[in-house]
Amino acid sequence: MVESKDKKKDVFANIASNFSTQDIRSVYKFTRVLGTGHFGTVRLGAPKTDEKNVVGIKSILKESIKKDIKNLEEELFIMAQVDHPNIIKFHESYLDHKYVHIVMEYCSGGELFDHIVKHTNFTEGYASKLMKQMISSIKHLHE
Repeated sequence: MVESKDKKKDVFANIASNFSTQDIRSVYKFTRVLGTGHFGTVRLGAPKTDEKNVVGIKSILKESIKKDIKNLEEELFIMAQVDHPNIIKFHESYLDHKYVHIVMEYCSGGELFDHIVKHTNFTEGYASKLMKQMISSIKHLHE
């Protein structure tokens, strides 16, 4: 049993240098849950020093991603370098005993799928605008 705990520590040791190990709750105030998924929860939050600067904080259970840690490292590396108006901006990340916390730009518009379901009829111009935003962001990622 001790051996498996050591292996867990090794998996996250590589990313620890890129993550703050400061207690995220000492820096950010969590206000409400925005959504939950297979790997974790996204909450609305704000820095305690500027509570008007609202952010999204994704908290991912370390246990659920330990096998995919390389994918997380790559995703965060890419997010840190990407700057595009239609791609969420990454701010910083935290690591604690149970979670990986990713602090990012808060986008109040909700999920695209929910938006499409709610507005069953789109004009051609509006659909074109949405498609242009999506294709523009994909193009930017591949450049």
